[in-house]
Amino acid sequence: MSQTTMSTNGHAKRADEAAAALERRQTPASDAVSPEQLIARHVDSARRQLADARENLKAARRRVVQLEDALCNWERFATELRRDR
Repeated sequence: MSQTTMSTNGHAKRADEAAAALERRQTPASDAVSPEQLIARHVDSARRQLADARENLKAARRRVVQLEDALCNWERFATELRRDR
């Protein structure tokens, strides 16, 4: 599991995302870099982003299930309170 930090704009930012941003800033953009290397970097970056998006989706789905359960419990509780009165 990766570490999450809060950026200045209030959005959560994972430590590996910050590392990827740092890597992008340090990547030389000279003519010495071949098109094949640039493409390979973009492919790797896209794979990392896809993996992150999948992990975020899994977490969001788990959160939805948790919220559905919580709502069901509150509704059941409210029904029991009304019935007891």
